[in-house]
Parts: sequence; structure tokens; C-alpha cells
Amino acid sequence: MIGGVFRSVEISDKKVSENYFARHDFVNGNPKRILFWAEFPLPDQRYLLGNEDGTLWVWDMRDNKFSPVPACGQIVPQSGNIYRIIFSHQDQHYWAVGSAGCYRISKELCITDFYGTGDIVDEQHRIPFSDLRDLYEDPEGIFWLATNGEGLLRWDRTNNDFQSITIQDGLPSNTIYCILPDEFGNLWVSTDNGLMRFNQETRFVNVFSVKDGIAHNEFNRVASFKGKDGRMYFGGVDGLTAFHPRDFETDLSAEQIPLQVTGYYQFLAKKNKLTDLTPELLASGNIALRPGDKFFRLEFALLDYRQPANHYKYQIEGFDGEWAYLREPLLRISGLPYGKYTLHVAGQGYSGVWSKKELAIPIHVIRPMYLSWWAFCLYGLAILSFLNFVRTYQIRKLRETADMLRLREIDALKTKLYTNITHEFRTPLTVISGMAEEIEKQPAKAKELILRNTGNLLRLVNQMLDLSKIDSGKMQVQWELGNVISFLQYLSDNFYSNAETRRIKLTFWPEVKSLEMDYDREKMQQIIYNLLSNALKFTPKGGKVVFNVNEVAGTTNTSGTNGDNEHFLQIKIWNSGTGISAEHIKNIFNRFYQVDDTHTRTGEGTGIGLALTKELVELMGGRISVKSEPGEGAEFTVYLPIRKSSARSLDLPLGTKPELATKGEDIEQMSSISKTDLSENYVPPLALLIEDNADVAIYIRTCLQNLYTVIWAENGQLGIEKALETVPDIIISDVMMPEKDGYEVTQFLKNDERTSHIPIILLTAKTDVDSRIRGLEQGADVYLAKPFQKKELMVRLEKLIELRRKLQIRYAGGKSFKFHQAPIQKGALVVGKEAQIEDAFLKKVNEIIEEHLADANFEIPQLCKVLHMSQSQLYRKVKALTGQSIVAYVRSYRLYKGRELLQTSGMNVSEVAYTVGFNDPFYFSRMFSEEFGEPPVQSLK
Repeated sequence: MIGGVFRSVEISDKKVSENYFARHDFVNGNPKRILFWAEFPLPDQRYLLGNEDGTLWVWDMRDNKFSPVPACGQIVPQSGNIYRIIFSHQDQHYWAVGSAGCYRISKELCITDFYGTGDIVDEQHRIPFSDLRDLYEDPEGIFWLATNGEGLLRWDRTNNDFQSITIQDGLPSNTIYCILPDEFGNLWVSTDNGLMRFNQETRFVNVFSVKDGIAHNEFNRVASFKGKDGRMYFGGVDGLTAFHPRDFETDLSAEQIPLQVTGYYQFLAKKNKLTDLTPELLASGNIALRPGDKFFRLEFALLDYRQPANHYKYQIEGFDGEWAYLREPLLRISGLPYGKYTLHVAGQGYSGVWSKKELAIPIHVIRPMYLSWWAFCLYGLAILSFLNFVRTYQIRKLRETADMLRLREIDALKTKLYTNITHEFRTPLTVISGMAEEIEKQPAKAKELILRNTGNLLRLVNQMLDLSKIDSGKMQVQWELGNVISFLQYLSDNFYSNAETRRIKLTFWPEVKSLEMDYDREKMQQIIYNLLSNALKFTPKGGKVVFNVNEVAGTTNTSGTNGDNEHFLQIKIWNSGTGISAEHIKNIFNRFYQVDDTHTRTGEGTGIGLALTKELVELMGGRISVKSEPGEGAEFTVYLPIRKSSARSLDLPLGTKPELATKGEDIEQMSSISKTDLSENYVPPLALLIEDNADVAIYIRTCLQNLYTVIWAENGQLGIEKALETVPDIIISDVMMPEKDGYEVTQFLKNDERTSHIPIILLTAKTDVDSRIRGLEQGADVYLAKPFQKKELMVRLEKLIELRRKLQIRYAGGKSFKFHQAPIQKGALVVGKEAQIEDAFLKKVNEIIEEHLADANFEIPQLCKVLHMSQSQLYRKVKALTGQSIVAYVRSYRLYKGRELLQTSGMNVSEVAYTVGFNDPFYFSRMFSEEFGEPPVQSLK
């Protein structure tokens, strides 16, 4: 079709299947005339047609019948003209393009795919532009799409790769109408601003306008045709343009067109300005840049007198091996490093051929004096002199500061020691000072705890004194001859109860029944106590500890010599657990070193136990080592030489047996609350105690047992789980605990809407300002330092419970149904961020009730499901905030809403009752009277 001519066809079918991709318009029962822009011949005298509203038809000329082309799947119909239909030999499908996008039609004449833009297509069927005018498939199966306003689009369907060629690439216009290929690898493209020849390989563009002989610069849609002889026809707004592409083939003489320098300007540092050096360049043929000459500008021209060249390229040999392309005959070069290069410049003539007569100009960037070889020699001498001066100064400074560094290291060790020691002292002191006040009420338990913690303090002091004696050389070994196996059996027996409490299996495994040797009873006790205590401390519940004893021969002794004729007592203590990494093993016996010094470490310690153990083992002529792999536990091995030279014998081990940590059963055996002084209806608040030290837990529970119901969690993670499960009224937590410390516990619970209302008291031996501030920043309500007074703890608890009551007043009497009331009085706890959290929670509860207000079957289980909370969690949360049960709260909300409707809506009592979820109006009236002290009729509008 030339000149934009299209067919007009009468459609007579009044009914079309809903699966057809077509639309039909009928006016007063008469069919509407439909205009076809695109046609493609089919076998058997049929044609595939595309009309002006995006519908595809099959026209059978034999009976002059039109049939719409159906869609194979869920293809959304798109309106718009269809301009071109082709058959793809690559995928054996028909393709149609138009102003809405691109259609793919099978040989069976069924639309299989639609390609376009926007949300109507998925990513697999998305193309950059959808307003298309023409489509051409080259021999390689590449699609070339003519777009309306977006240039020429190359579509490689194999890789789904799109390339857009626009005005910036040399096109005369971005509005393209038709595409025809020639036999020379070019595409002839009509636009609204001339006709162009586009080389598919080089991407070179030749533009032809009216001055070159075409009928008009503006062409028409679908107005193109290629004859059998290769002659091309393009229809425009002012006639028809016809030509044969062979008449425009390249003139080989264009390769010999010379490129000439027309101007050269260089910035000269000595003149500080841009200077015209064209004569000098033409005379010498090379460019010289001295230090300080910032740049130069080169102008040139290709001597093609038919039409000026419109493409140039340049390359700097020795600096950049790639060609760079230019749109104008002007080149500006700056920033070249010193050295020698060659500048190559080439031009492309009107015919699209690059001229072989390119420019080749040598460039010499002269090295500055400060980069010459003799300058570098001076630099080297200066650097050597400076380094010699610096080295001399450093040696002097090192000598001057060596003592200072030593003092700093000693101070750091002392600080770390004092920090650990004071923390270890505070825990037993807390128990001792607290239980001293309880000695009249529970004399037996108080005495037991005081004595045990006094022993712990004494042990810490003795360890410090022993280290001091070892350092001063005053520690002596008191050798005694005796059966060491029975003594070790005795020591291990004292750890069984502690192991059972922790649910750890402790096994004493002697491979010899009896062994007489010299040993120091006190030092042996300290060694075994430290090793077994550590093993139990770092073994998880359900784990194992094995205490193995054996006699071995020929083990390397501490001096490094091999004692083949000497026998040794071998003690191995192995425990399951996380183990020790290689980076920590090398420091495990250093003083004050702790593998885990965080707030969440398992157990407590000063970092001197293993150091003292190693010193005592070596003092007795032995050796200690450790083996461990992460995740496989740890094994400590002690070798002590077996000697029998002592005249003093020992029949039975005497002295004080090692005191171990408190049994967990002690806490469970204590009565959690005594109600002798309380009323029968009194329900004590529920307090959650999170503390890993059993003695401290017993003491605090003793303090609270008459006024609170106390539950205990042994670490931070278990504390979080119990808090979420029980939703207590108050939480008392230590800071340094296993798994999660007190800061993490506070932060988690204060940011969870199920527990955000619960007051939290933090207990810790860390009394510095930074630790207090950190605890308060995490949301703690009170920060108490150990040791604390019972009275202070009780007053803090009483005040926090009082503030919870003020929180209930804030939401009492229906105030929780509105959130515009003024904050509670100054000094109260529930202000600021916390009040906002609780307001938001109740507001969410109210919104859910409001959403199901008329549903009488919407009950508490459904409300819990929507809130993702258990019934017990929701009950305790709402009870803590409002003082009401959740059932009473929901009923009150419905009643308040009912009173509002009675006052504003004009509905009667029965209508309001059903509206707010009451099935029985009489029950509604009775509950209304109980809530407001008057019948509902008094609230009618």
C-alpha cells in the first residue's frame, strides 16, 4: 500500500466468541465500517488483516467472509492501529505491530503472545516502546522496529536484548514510518524529516532530504514498497519517491580523501595563555609539551568537497589503544603523562567510507626536572637522612617510654583484676548482707547461705594470696605420703550434688585402684576444685564430665627432658560443650584472661583460677595442657611426678571440703508466698526473677515471698520465654547472665507489645555511670547496684506497682476508648514513649472490636487470633493496663458504643443492642444500667 491507502470492509457477524481478540461496534443494529491498515497474503486466497482498533481478521476472498483471529490464552485486547504484518522464518510465526504493541500469531492463526509496556504485560513480554509503525526481520532473525518518537529499535529475541538508535546516533528524526532492506546490508528508513540509509554493520547513517531529490522530507505511515527488481518506493505528503539502492553504492575513491590540519593551539605555561602554533606544527610535523603546558587543541578537516564529513575518530598510540569517535573536526587533549606518543586522526566521508589517509602526529611530553634521575638521587639522600633521624629519635623515645608502657600494662592488669574481683565479691556480699536480715525468720537457711558465701569469699582471698606467694617465691610445697586415688575420689564426691542439680553426668574413672605418692593436699584440692568447677560451669544441661586418673610412664616433664624411667600421675578432666577455639587456648592459663568476658558469659569468674592451677602444678614439678575443638568440649590433662620420699603419711583426707554452688532444689523447696498477714481475697503480684546465681535468687525470693508470687529463670533467654508465657506484673533481672544479658532482655521485652507495660528492675555489680545510663536507655525502670538493701528493693517494687495502678487509672472508666485525654501527672512512669506504646496497643484492640461490633459471636479466642496472642497473655496485658478482664473490657466497649449510638443515631434500644453485638436487648439494658447507673432509655436522643 503506497501513500497511506487502506481498505474499508463491512463486518456482518453480529456475534463473536468471547475468546476472540476483537471488538465490534454496532449502531442501531447496523454493523460499523472497519478500516484495515495492514495485510498479509495467506494460502488459499486468504489474507491476514489488521484494523484500526487493534483487531486481527482473516479475509477469505473465495466467499468474501471475514473471521476474527482468536487468542490462544488470556491475552488482554489492546486498542490501536495495526500497521504491519510479517511472517518470521526463524520461529515460523506471524508478527503484527501497531500503536499498542506487538502481536505474535501462530500458523494456525491464533494469537499466542502480546508484547508491550506498562502493567498489562509481564517482564518476559515487556519491550521498551509500544507505539510501533513497522517491523523488519533480517536474515539473522533480528527484529528492526520503527517507533513513533523513539527512533529505530533493534531486538535480538534470542537474548531478549534491545538497542535503541536515535538522533544522538545520527538519525534525522526519532519518528520512523517504514523500513525496507537492500541487497548491500543497508536499511532504507522513511521518517518525518527525510529518508535515511542505515548500515546494519557499521551503524553509519546517510540522510537524504529535498535538496537531494526526494519528493518531500515528511513521509507517510505504511507507505513503502520494494519491487522485484529491487527498486524502492516511499510515499510522502507531496508525492512518491522512487530509486534503486545500487545507484548509491560507495565510491572507492573516498578511501583516498586526505585529512588536513587546519589549526593548532597550545596553552604555553611561560605565556600563561592559549597560543596559535599552527605554522610550527605544519613545519615540524610534531607536538612538544613542556612541563606546565596544560593542554592543546587540534582542528582538522577531511577534504571531501561533495559534502562535509560528519564522523571522525582519534587514537593516542602508546597511551590509549582504543579509537574514540568525534562529531566535529575538533580535538582537545590534556593530562598526558610524560613520554612519547603518536596521535592518529581519521575521517569518514559522505559515502560512509573511512579515509585511509589519516593524520599521524608524534607527541613528546617532556619530563619535568623534579622527575629526572639526578632529582631522584637527591630525594633518596634526603629520605635516608630523614629515616636515620627518625630512627635515632624513635630509639630514644622507646627507651624513654619503656618504663611507662610497663606501668600502663601493670595498671591495666590491676584494673581488670579489681573489676573482676569486685564483681565476684559483690555477689556473695549481696547474699550475706541480705540473709543477715532474714536470720531470725529462717535461721537454718540464712546460716547455710551465709557460711557458703563466706567460704566463696575466703576462697577468692586465698587465691589472691597464693598468687602473691608464688610471685614472691614464698609458696612452699607441703609434701605428704598417701593414697592419692582415695583423696581424688573424696574430692569428686563433693561435686556430685552440684552436677545432679545441673542435670550433668559426672563420672570419676580411676584406672588404678590405689596409688601411694607424695602430694600436697591443699594444692591438690585447689587444682581439682578449679578444673572441676570450670568443667561443670561450661557444660550445658544434659552434658557429661569425665574425671579420669591413671599412672603413666615416660611422659615429658616440665623441664623438657624425657623421663623414660619416671612415672607420673595423669589426671584428665573432660567435659562436653562448646569447646575452646584455638585463639583462646594459647591464653587460657594467662592471669585475668577470660574466654568470654561479655555480659552473657556462662558463670562468673576472675580469670585467676586456671592461672593459679598452672602455677601450682608446676610448683609440684608437673605439667598441665589443654586440648579442645569448637563444639566438641575441652580436655585438661595434668601430669604430676610420682615420688615417695616424704616421711609424713596421710591416712584420711582432712580439712574443709569444697563448697559448691547452691542446689537448684533449694529454690524450689522454699515457699513462694506466705499469706498469713494478708486478706483472703488478696491476689499477690506475679514477679519474674531472672538471675543465674542460685544464692542471690534464694535471697531475693526470701525478700519477696510474703508479698509476691515469684517465678525464677536461670538465664536471659529463659527469662524472655517465661515473661512472654506468664506476662508478670514486675521483672527483676541481673545484667551479666548466660545466653542473653539484662540489657538484651530489657530491650526485647520493652519493645514487644505483649510485655512493654511490665516494669523492669536491673541488678548488677557494675555501678559506673555508663552502665547505669545504658540500662536506662534500654528501658529499665530502676537500676540497683549489688549489694543492695532489702528495704530499698521493696520500696522500689512498691512504687513500681503503684505506678502500674496509675496506668490502670489512665485507662479506667472508658478512657481507654479515647486517646485525646491529657497525660497523667508529672512523675508518673507511664509517660512519653511507653504511654504511646500502650495507647497504640489498646487502640488496635478497640479497632478490632469496632470492626466486629455487630457480631455477637465474635469472642475472646477470635480476638486473640487477630492479635497473635494467647488468651493468658491478652488477659494479663489488658488486666495490667485497665484493671479489667478482657471479657469485661470488650463488654464495656460495646456498652460505651451503645450509649453513643443512643445519644446520636435516633435508633431505639433494641436496634442499638443488636448493633453493638447483644443478642438479647433485655440483657443489654441490664448491663447498661450496671455500667452507667441508669437505664438506656435515659440516654435516648
